[in-house]
Amino acid sequence: MSKRSIEIDEPDRVVSAKTQSHSVPTVATSEEQDAPMNELEDQLSDECDSDGEIIEIDGDDDIIDEDDLKKKQEEAETLVQKDQSEGNEENVQELYLPHMSRPLGPDEVLEADPSVYEMLHNVNMPWPCLTLDVIPDTLGSERRNYPQSILLTTATQSSRKRENELMVLALSNLTKTLLKDDNEEDDDEEEEDDADAVIENENIPLKDTTNRLKVSPFAASNQEVLTATMSENGDVYIYDLAPQSKAFSTPGYQISKSAKRPIHTVKSHGNVEGYGLDWSPLIKTGALLSGDCSGQIYFTQRHTSRWVTDKQPFTVSNNKSIEDIQWSRTESTVFATAGCDGYIRIWDTRIQKNISQLSP
Repeated sequence: MSKRSIEIDEPDRVVSAKTQSHSVPTVATSEEQDAPMNELEDQLSDECDSDGEIIEIDGDDDIIDEDDLKKKQEEAETLVQKDQSEGNEENVQELYLPHMSRPLGPDEVLEADPSVYEMLHNVNMPWPCLTLDVIPDTLGSERRNYPQSILLTTATQSSRKRENELMVLALSNLTKTLLKDDNEEDDDEEEEDDADAVIENENIPLKDTTNRLKVSPFAASNQEVLTATMSENGDVYIYDLAPQSKAFSTPGYQISKSAKRPIHTVKSHGNVEGYGLDWSPLIKTGALLSGDCSGQIYFTQRHTSRWVTDKQPFTVSNNKSIEDIQWSRTESTVFATAGCDGYIRIWDTRIQKNISQLSP
């Protein structure tokens, strides 16, 4: 049987054969064996090192080394942290100080901080209101126990003049809204009522927007509640809101139609609107001053059973608006005005010339 030799294409392969019956195949020396293994290890180590040094992204031809990659990662982390800090700043509440804080942005609004008020309740009105005043009640002053109650009046600024109203509001069951810490002890140790606040209202229809409203300091909810309003059309109305106030404390009480009409109207201002309005704190029968945007101030007071408005106004004839009026708390004939001309003037109703007696 003939023997054939096999030709091997691998040049580095070492083949040994047994030549005698008691001999063993010869083994290549260690240097000859380690040579190919060392070459393989060198190739593998080169490939591993190349993975850490050269990176190909998205098949692009640009090659970024490890230092550039770390730099870009640091830049990306910096941008993310900046975005997060800006987002947190948007959610942070800032204290607003008039003429000191930055102007409000287009999407920013002022909100009350409930942590600084023992009691804070919000009442949503059907229309904006430019003015309000409190009607005195008979429950006493310096009340400290909860729930609280209050009687007040306001007037609306509707987009349609005929929808304006003079509103008398009775708010009751006003509980404390400031939350205390768990470890803070309540001195009164009284259980607060968790029931919702109660609001009742009686409305009087108006023909125009009300710029200013004032309740007489001698008003009492169980007697006479003189209330003056200065309208956008220039008229000054005087109401007695005693029937509306009584309706809240007397179940089934019916308010007559005459009680929804003014008891007197001052038309001396013509069609000129105004904002200056004040009741005298010393004349119990009723004494009212009203100032308009042309600088005219009219004095109205009650004589026995009727109201009389002086024909001659108090004025300096500069056609500058009277923004506010305040009666003296000690002199029944003295009052002060603040106007757009930059002056605060002191007046006396006893002076027939009707000119200011003092101005800075």
